[in-house]
Amino acid sequence: SICSKYSTILEQNNFETIIIEEAAEVLESHVLSLLTKNTKQIILIGDHKQLKPKSYNFELETKYNFNVSLFERLINNKIPYATLKYQRRMKPKFADFVRIIYGVSLYIDHEDVKNKEYVKGIEEEMYIITHNHLESENEGLKSKQNDYEAKYLAKLCQYLIKQGYKDDQVTILTFYIGQVLLIKKYLNKFNVKNIRVCSVES
Repeated sequence: SICSKYSTILEQNNFETIIIEEAAEVLESHVLSLLTKNTKQIILIGDHKQLKPKSYNFELETKYNFNVSLFERLINNKIPYATLKYQRRMKPKFADFVRIIYGVSLYIDHEDVKNKEYVKGIEEEMYIITHNHLESENEGLKSKQNDYEAKYLAKLCQYLIKQGYKDDQVTILTFYIGQVLLIKKYLNKFNVKNIRVCSVES
């Protein structure tokens, strides 16, 4: 990692506290490379029930547990930690999916999310769309894309704009970079210019 490459520079700066966000996704070796003789406190923030670190070497990952972060290892070894209980991001119906992982008592809706308004022109809070249109691969990016879904989303955005929403009030999240580009292509084609489209990773 970059930190181990510049460890002497880090040591000269006398950092006593190190804060690592998304610590459950960071390789343990990368965290260790940050620690110097000056380190007195390390604060790890993350969620060990979501993404794991990626070592890009299957044997290291499976045989030597490189896919277990220091963050997760500490929790597994019963080191005391604090957990956030209240979610302020989403309507309860969406949070119900997250409660499947964390449980009802550990993922509680804050009052702020209970009375959020409905989206104009849409009857339900959530839709799950089923179709039989297969995805393809963007050869240049080595990334998946689905033409039917991209066109569907662009038309849905066009509809939301007609309900009175501004472009900057709508965001599209997708799992693949190839799909980001395809959705943007259709948004331009349907003259919807400034909607934010990004991958979940970014």
